[in-house]
Amino acid sequence: MCLKTSLVASGLVLWACCGVSNGGDQGVCIDPSLISSFAGDGGNILRFSVSGTTLMSPENDGLHLYDIQDPSQPFYLGTWSSSGRAFDAELVDDLLVIANVDEGLQLVDVSDPSAPMLLGSFDTIGQGLSVEVVGDIAYLAGADQGLYVFDISTPATPMLLMQVSTNDYASHLEIDGDRMFVADREGGLMAMDISVPASPVVLGSVGYENAYAQDVTIGDGFAYIADLQTDMVIVDISDLTSMQVAGTYTDLPARFESVTYQDGYLYIGRDWVGLEIFDMSDPLVPVFVSSYDTPNEANWVRVQGEVAYVADRSSMIVLDIENTCVASCDGDLDGDGQITFLDISAWLVAYLGGDPLADLDGNGFINQFDAVLLISYYDQGCP
Repeated sequence: MCLKTSLVASGLVLWACCGVSNGGDQGVCIDPSLISSFAGDGGNILRFSVSGTTLMSPENDGLHLYDIQDPSQPFYLGTWSSSGRAFDAELVDDLLVIANVDEGLQLVDVSDPSAPMLLGSFDTIGQGLSVEVVGDIAYLAGADQGLYVFDISTPATPMLLMQVSTNDYASHLEIDGDRMFVADREGGLMAMDISVPASPVVLGSVGYENAYAQDVTIGDGFAYIADLQTDMVIVDISDLTSMQVAGTYTDLPARFESVTYQDGYLYIGRDWVGLEIFDMSDPLVPVFVSSYDTPNEANWVRVQGEVAYVADRSSMIVLDIENTCVASCDGDLDGDGQITFLDISAWLVAYLGGDPLADLDGNGFINQFDAVLLISYYDQGCP
């Protein structure tokens, strides 16, 4: 991520985290722009999931699959329809694992996306709201029934291994390494150890006033919760057995519907406001960076590389979120893809000001060795 320093000289704004100047621009690293959009073939698009080059969108008439290999030209692949309402999905090779509000867990063969075929299912008591897959284990958020754990090694006959109670209403699951986090609506946030995937163990939970946790994302030791009543709640997860609310961010009136973290930035779907982006250089102090006003209501957002996908109720909005503050190679301090006298000038300004940006070898000292390193970068040039 980029963090603008206080040093401004010779028209150069220097960035302490990624070694970039932007020639006097006031520091918008990410300025989203429209790549493409498409209307849902089956009606409202309220949420979705992305796996590789496939986007899975639950719509009124079923779960629609779209190829997004070229984000500028997404195209429809096929639809899985059932009597129930698909709400979330994970794609594992050619196996589509679906959380269905009315029918629990569904396993569908999509080796031919134009003709999906049901392999197996497990009708749970609780609504299927979110699903995650680790190897042969599927985790299903089952609303007021908590968490379901399934063995799906034989898709025709998924086996329920266990059920874990949560404090309120399991609405969304987020896996981070061998930890799983549950957005638990009025129960706040719950954390589980899934180092043994078939046997998750509850480590701890944290509640807070007026909780209604809808979505959660993890970044740099913190959980960020999109809460329909509190907007954003920031939880310190350094100790999962004793998680603490570290801060909140409220910005009425539009609700925080969805949140996702990538490379030091939060991307938030904010109802009628659209997509908002925050710099989380300081995890406890979100700094607004930029936004994109979608036509309707930004209900769900997910990010993949330099592309953001926003479910906007009537359509899917595809946005370019390239971070223009990322240097193209070592020594390219102005981010123009080449190393020139401008980079040397930027380094000298940082050197004279004692700015950490000038510490190119990262040893905590700014001296002649950093100058020698810069000259070697200059001689090598950018690839």
